[in-house]
Amino acid sequence: MAYSQARFLADNEMFEHSEKEERRHADGFCGENLAEAIVWHDEYKRPNGEDVTTIWYNESENYDYEAGGFHPDCAQFTQLIWRATRMFGIAFAEYEPSDAKGFVKTVIVANYFPCGNVENQFKENIGEPMQTSGPDQQSKLQRKIEQYRRKKARHGNQKYSIFGGRQVTSPGNLA
Repeated sequence: MAYSQARFLADNEMFEHSEKEERRHADGFCGENLAEAIVWHDEYKRPNGEDVTTIWYNESENYDYEAGGFHPDCAQFTQLIWRATRMFGIAFAEYEPSDAKGFVKTVIVANYFPCGNVENQFKENIGEPMQTSGPDQQSKLQRKIEQYRRKKARHGNQKYSIFGGRQVTSPGNLA
C-alpha cells in the first residue's frame, strides 16, 4: 500500500494524500504520512527512515499535550506515535522532475493501521512527552535504542517495507 502510493505520486509528479477509500485495510482505514525530499545530484544522499521520522517527530513541538486534540501543524507527529497503531509500512520512490534537471525528488509514504488522529481519542493515544533526563528515563530510552540497533543488525542493510505481516522488497525503492 505505501509503496504503490509512493510510486503513483512519483510517476505522476504529485505530492498529496491518497483518498481515504484507497487506504482501506481489513476492518478499517490506514492513516498516512507524507514527506518529500529534494536532493541535488552532486550532493546525493538519499533520505532514510530515520530522517523522515525525525521530521515528523519534530512536529511534537507544536502539540498541546494539555488540550489534546487534532491540529494540522502536528498531525504527522500524532499519527506517528498513535498508541493504537498495530501495523506500519513505509516506502520511498524517486523521480527526476520533468520541468527541472539537476536534482531528484524522493516521495516518502508511511501507512499506519488502524489510522490515528481520531476525534475524541487523543488523550488515550497520545501520552505525555517522554522525559529524557534522570537515570530511570535515560535507561528506558537507551533500551529502546538498543532494541532498534539489534533489529537493524539482524536485517543487515536489506531495504524493506513491512505492512500487514507481508514483506515486500524492491532494491532502491524501499527503506
